[in-house]
Amino acid sequence: MEVKFAEVSDALIIHDIMIKAFMEYKDEVPTSSSLEETVQSVFIALQNGEQGLISYIDNQPVGMVRFQLKE
Repeated sequence: MEVKFAEVSDALIIHDIMIKAFMEYKDEVPTSSSLEETVQSVFIALQNGEQGLISYIDNQPVGMVRFQLKE
């Protein structure tokens, strides 16, 4: 497994993994706000200081995490 810092251009990859991960909870109450996010909202978040890590197995993205560093 390889883990790489996400670039702004990775917004589509992050969004795809996130939607796949949370889709099983789509009928839960309350629903996850993750399912309301768009590729554009992820892109904007990454532009505005949010960071991410993407894990790859055999060059295929399989997991991700988004985070912000705050003082």
